[in-house]
Amino acid sequence: MRGSRRIKKIDRSMAFLAKIAMLAEVISPTLQDSIKRHHIGFLLNLDGGLSPLVVEWQMAHFYISRYGARIKWIEGRGPEFVATAEGLTWEVECKRLTPNISELLRERQADDLASTVSAEIDKVGLCGKFTLEVGNGLSKEEIYSSIDILKTEIQKHAVEGRIEILLSAHLSLSGDARAKTGRPLSDYDTRRLVMADDDLGARRYIFSPLNFGRVFDPIILEVKGEKRDGEALLEYLWKERFECAALQCSRTCGAVLVFEWSGIESNDVFDTSEGLKALATRTFLEHKHVASIIMRAAPRIIERGGFIGDQTPAYFFRSEVTDFPEIAALKMVDHEFR
Repeated sequence: MRGSRRIKKIDRSMAFLAKIAMLAEVISPTLQDSIKRHHIGFLLNLDGGLSPLVVEWQMAHFYISRYGARIKWIEGRGPEFVATAEGLTWEVECKRLTPNISELLRERQADDLASTVSAEIDKVGLCGKFTLEVGNGLSKEEIYSSIDILKTEIQKHAVEGRIEILLSAHLSLSGDARAKTGRPLSDYDTRRLVMADDDLGARRYIFSPLNFGRVFDPIILEVKGEKRDGEALLEYLWKERFECAALQCSRTCGAVLVFEWSGIESNDVFDTSEGLKALATRTFLEHKHVASIIMRAAPRIIERGGFIGDQTPAYFFRSEVTDFPEIAALKMVDHEFR
């Protein structure tokens, strides 16, 4: 093509957008108008709604491309969609899990704390990167009563350099502050900021004024709380994710449950984790309509010869006790590791 040039370097954000565009071309014709509006809302969502939608689109795309499946998206409570192909019908429910799944601090509480702290840092003319640590010893009431104290302490420490604020054994703020300059970040630095992984054990927030799409004097805040682990984490995963996913399906046909784990890069974890295997087994035994479970690691962007794509390592569990063995027998991923 005249005037075209080969892309020499493809970063993760560009590859992610390219993947969404490719999926949209196939998925868009399957969407009813009401569902389409719903999905557009997720595409424009800045609070984490996009990535779970992409998981749903990828699964639907797989069934369309492999089986020529007809996809019916479900409104309201229920599975994400119903697939029909080769005389068979199955329901698909997708869940995307982040490292925050182990957090004891509720998301709303973390959001409120982050919003308050960043607003106070902004008021005193500072920006930079900070960490707010919240211990499990604080009740919900104590967390919110600490907000006013935090505001006062931030005002006292309104200077450039290292900030260390210890309110109690259960609440502290630390970070490296610098004075706001009013100058925008470069496009390169903006992409690095948005796509950075940072600490996978923390909730990460970015606060910044936007002007014509440019980022100014960002405040990066990581909120860390106590974690669930061991049996407590497994029981939480069972009640809030695995059993919840199974119950969202109708039991009138075979169900496929898909779990994508952000922060896990290899499917080896699914092969070696006795806890995850136990969750899959429990799901099959207590919910006989569940025919298979797919565990997906975080997608990896690949680029070869100017072409871009992604690979998603996955582990596939088939139920041996399902009421729908014909669905369990279907090939549900490109590369099976079990």
